[in-house]
Amino acid sequence: MTVNHEMSTKNDRNEATVAVIKAHLKDAMNEALGRYGTGNMYAASMTMYDTLFGYKLNETTKSYAPPIDELLMNPDRTVPTREEFSVWFREALVHDRAFQKACEFPGAIEAVDQMLNAGPTIIWTEGDTRHAVGDAPGSGEQLEKIRGTGVFDRGVEKAMATVALTAGKSISEDPGEMILTAAVDRLIAAEASESKFSRDAIGRVVDHLRGQNVTSVVVLEDRLGNAMRMQQILESNGFTARGIWVRQGRHGRKEGIHGDDILEASTIAQAGELIRDLRGEVGQPIGIVCDFDGVLGDQEKREQLQAERIYDECLQQGWLA
Repeated sequence: MTVNHEMSTKNDRNEATVAVIKAHLKDAMNEALGRYGTGNMYAASMTMYDTLFGYKLNETTKSYAPPIDELLMNPDRTVPTREEFSVWFREALVHDRAFQKACEFPGAIEAVDQMLNAGPTIIWTEGDTRHAVGDAPGSGEQLEKIRGTGVFDRGVEKAMATVALTAGKSISEDPGEMILTAAVDRLIAAEASESKFSRDAIGRVVDHLRGQNVTSVVVLEDRLGNAMRMQQILESNGFTARGIWVRQGRHGRKEGIHGDDILEASTIAQAGELIRDLRGEVGQPIGIVCDFDGVLGDQEKREQLQAERIYDECLQQGWLA
């Protein structure tokens, strides 16, 4: 089965069918999260395969039909193998850079420029890395998301060197390690793991900030609790820390109570302006610790585009009636 990166036009799609696929995909991701503690894309692909092509007994009609039979699956279709579908699923939804680029918030990359102008920046995130969890191999989705936005390519005209803390490995080879990308004075790192608050992940972030000789750090998060928790961790490690609660996406729109040491931004673009102002107040480079999903990446848009891409492939392959 080949990967097709062409998408149907919106007018060609049956939006009700897309909505059903989206709901099942969300269930598949939640099942992976519950089983492995992370949104493992290989595990999600296996669940979606069973949803689209696995047969179950309909107790009413006493006949076998796909679990997602409301989609009117084509009975004459050629069904891919589980592995063929999983390869397509991960290639289309993880490794296609154009797809990842379409999932960023407006103003995200411009805000990253403000971060890099302010000082050394860490994209601090959790999700599916290339580390296996249980019997499910990793797909590297979390760093593919970051790389797809072009964060690592920002505003650099001179040659850019990429080095990993683990010598000899690049971002494409080991996304579970912190990656440093140095260009002129703009330094960006990515700390991606299955658990961003794990002792190892926090240790790498703290050590990296200390190595950059910054004393003030700003944390950007769409989850207020995470912003407050990371702020306290940084302060306990000797930094002066401020939090910016980026109130976009499903988590950012929730209500919450915080003190004056947490600033609010309605969008990532506004957060970028706050960072510029904080850098001016401090008068020297500041460290930036920035979440990805909900801050730079629009997870709600991602879920919609994922469902549309699965629908498009089902239509093209003749899996839908």
